[in-house]
Amino acid sequence: GTIDGTYDLKLYFNGAFADLTDEKFNILSRTTGSSTGADWALTGTSSHTTVSTGYAYRKGMSTFSEKAIGETGTSLPVELLSYRAICLGDYVTTSWATASELNSDYFTVERSYDLSNWETVGTKQSAGNSNSEKLYDLSDYSVNMNSTNIYYRLKQTDYNGDFEYFDPVTIHCSEELTFEVISVAKDGNDLSIDYIGVLDENMKIALFTITGQQVYNQSIISKKGLNKFKIQGVDLKTGLYLLSMETVDKYMSKKIIIK
Repeated sequence: GTIDGTYDLKLYFNGAFADLTDEKFNILSRTTGSSTGADWALTGTSSHTTVSTGYAYRKGMSTFSEKAIGETGTSLPVELLSYRAICLGDYVTTSWATASELNSDYFTVERSYDLSNWETVGTKQSAGNSNSEKLYDLSDYSVNMNSTNIYYRLKQTDYNGDFEYFDPVTIHCSEELTFEVISVAKDGNDLSIDYIGVLDENMKIALFTITGQQVYNQSIISKKGLNKFKIQGVDLKTGLYLLSMETVDKYMSKKIIIK
């Protein structure tokens, strides 16, 4: 599905916070106009913070709201590499990757249709402690696929009960972009796909495993009628995949079998 853009943010404190401790402060966010202290929360993805740099740094921010520097109390337990959600017919799969984990207990995936009311989709056990990349996925079979906007956010909880939220991602499963796959042919590490399109438009083609891991993406110019494109040099195992096509405001995906 489509995911809103993200940005990295630095807030400089110029020595005004003399009592800060390395890895125990960061950028906090809350809804613009809020006057409640409890609304301050971590968003975005984890990043290392040290006092000597003179700033707080947070990666993967996707919303514009009030920002401030605050103490997080403990070292952030997870460095998140990516978080995404994709439409798979009548359900949604969310997937995420971590670069490192420290005393991480479990993850919670939450869903919303308005960014205000959130429901728990499910939980996933964390690796606990790790310095290597870990991949996770969790599917939502109760989602209303006809909703104009569907939001998912990831919550991470450590062994002490401390937790942090990462910025939500947005998908649009109800928007249609019609195409029909005619043939899929694999030749070594090359994959040729022929499809019928209904638009003359720039778009992005992506290929995912059935668990939501992206293995290929490319921007193309699609035309109305027969289209041919080739994925080269990618070691794709036989099995079921998801082929997606996305324009500025439309998205569609189809399952394909690579033999």
